[in-house]
Amino acid sequence: MKLPFKMILKSNIEKWRHDTFLGKEPETIEWIKSFNPNNVFFDIGSNIGIYALYAASLYPDYLIYAFEPVRMNYIRLMQNIEMNKFDNIIALPIAVYGITRIDKMQEIDNKIGHSGSLINSCPDKIVQKEYLLPAITIDDFVDTWGVEPNHIKIDIDSGEYNLIIKSARTLRCSSIKSCLIEVNSHRSEICKIMQGCGFTGNNKFNKLPNHSRHRRQQEEGNTAENIIFTRESLADLRDITQDEASIMYKYFKRKYKKA
Repeated sequence: MKLPFKMILKSNIEKWRHDTFLGKEPETIEWIKSFNPNNVFFDIGSNIGIYALYAASLYPDYLIYAFEPVRMNYIRLMQNIEMNKFDNIIALPIAVYGITRIDKMQEIDNKIGHSGSLINSCPDKIVQKEYLLPAITIDDFVDTWGVEPNHIKIDIDSGEYNLIIKSARTLRCSSIKSCLIEVNSHRSEICKIMQGCGFTGNNKFNKLPNHSRHRRQQEEGNTAENIIFTRESLADLRDITQDEASIMYKYFKRKYKKA
C-alpha cells in the first residue's frame, strides 16, 4: 500500500498501523482531508505520528503539534518526521491531560507503536515501566505558548474526560473548527460539554457507513468510539448549562478530595 508519507516499519505493530491506515479509521482520514489550508492542528496522543504525518503530507503550510508522552513512541515519531523531512511538525514529549503537573507515565508494553499506557492510572499488575514526565492541560498550553489550534485530535486511552473538563475555555474559542475525540467512557457527559462549547456531533463524518465504530462493536470488550465534533457557526456558542457545570463541579470535588 502506497501512503503519501514514509515511516519506519520494524515492529509488527508499526507494520499493522501502516497496512491498516486507510481502512482502520475512515472517519479520521476524511476529517483530516476536510481541513482548510494554513491552520494549526493539535494531535494529542500522536503515538508514532501516523496522522500527524498524513496531515503534514497534505498541508505543507500547516503547523502541527504532535504530543506523545510514551518515550519509545516519541523517539519513533521523531525518526518518522526526519525520514520525511517534514519541517511543519513540532513533536513534544509531554502528556496533555486533565491537570498541569509532573506526573507518572505507566507503560503497559515495551513494543514501539503500542497504545493503552496511561498517566498514573494503570493496574499495577500490567505496568512494565514507570517514569515521571510533564503533563499539561490544553488551556495551560495555549495560555503559555500563545498557540490557538484550529483542529484537535484527542486519543489518550481513557483520559479524554478529565482533559475535556479542563479544556472548556480553549474549546469555546471561535478559532477551533473541529475536534475528534476517541471516547472510552463518559460519552454523554463529553457530548454535553462539547455541545456547551458550541460543537455538534451531527455531521457527515460520524454518519459514514464504514465508521470505525462498526468494526469496534464486533470486537469483544472494545467500547471506544471516535466522535468528531464540528462547529457549524459561532451562533452555536452558549453558556455552560447547570447540568454541565454540575458535571465539572463533581469532578473537581472528587479530584481535589483525593489530593
